[in-house]
Amino acid sequence: MTTALIKIIKRIYFNSSDFFIPITTITKYPILFTSLIQRIKDIQERYSLHPDIKVYNLNTDKAKAQQELANKGGVYVLWCKTTGMFYVGSALRFFTNKGRLTDYFMPGRVKASLEGNSTKVSKDLASAIFTYGIESFTLLIPQYNISSKLDKATIQGWEQLWMMLSPTLNRSLMVSSNSGTMMSEEDRMKISTMFYQYEIDNDNAIIPKTEKILFGLKETSRIGITSMDNTHYSIQYDTLKGHFDSKMIWVTSQHKFYFSAEPLTSNLILNSVNVNTELELSDKRSRGIWVYNANTKEFISYESSVKDCEMKYNISRTHLKRVRKYNQAYQGKLFCNHKLK
Repeated sequence: MTTALIKIIKRIYFNSSDFFIPITTITKYPILFTSLIQRIKDIQERYSLHPDIKVYNLNTDKAKAQQELANKGGVYVLWCKTTGMFYVGSALRFFTNKGRLTDYFMPGRVKASLEGNSTKVSKDLASAIFTYGIESFTLLIPQYNISSKLDKATIQGWEQLWMMLSPTLNRSLMVSSNSGTMMSEEDRMKISTMFYQYEIDNDNAIIPKTEKILFGLKETSRIGITSMDNTHYSIQYDTLKGHFDSKMIWVTSQHKFYFSAEPLTSNLILNSVNVNTELELSDKRSRGIWVYNANTKEFISYESSVKDCEMKYNISRTHLKRVRKYNQAYQGKLFCNHKLK
């Protein structure tokens, strides 16, 4: 499969300077669903791909799509029935934990991407979902037969191939770019948050030779983390960021991890108060929310419910949950589950 992919990529890139231009520079036209299907079939035939297309009406087939695509990934196409515009994307996981398509069913993430506060959803696609609803879209999977055999490099190669459909909701025909220029892995690492991962023993001491250098909190949350004995764990972005920012030890069923912005010395013993589990954090919760000045700890207000707090301080539920859980400052304020002494 790798050799075939290299041959296909070479055929695509032979005239890349002319073909891959930012899509925002060309006029966008709607397309009929039957015409989109034909375009997909033409590419399948041209590159000798498996002639298989999975189609799901997201208004009626969401549950079916979630079941059939669980723990699978690949290239997907989202076609808007209302406008005839469509989007091409790829995902290591379509649904389930950190699944890309799951983001599109979360209004908070769609709105945050539309407002520029998140990059979870491409802005033009976010605008269409926000305006017409995800239920107005049809989901197409043009390469279902390989959807369980993917890594990041392979999936981006296939996504670049399917950009030949000329999608109208993508900002660029170049994968991983909004400007029309492919970003190298070296450049991507330069702008990513570099941090260190360590494993911790039962005495909260750093286990020797467990240091790993990671790039990007979001990227790490997508691929998960691995222990020295090759046990792999998935980790939510909010959980990773919360433990990283708050300098807390992340406890799993078998291992304990610590994430640091700076390199640490082996056998260093961490303060035990930094250990936090989901249970310990949940024990501190209360129905009310106390709001304080993050710098002076001066009391600002008490909100009797999460909804009241969201509306008064214009904070999304996702952000409010994270900053409360990890005692993080947000817009100069602390949102606490309990009254500070």
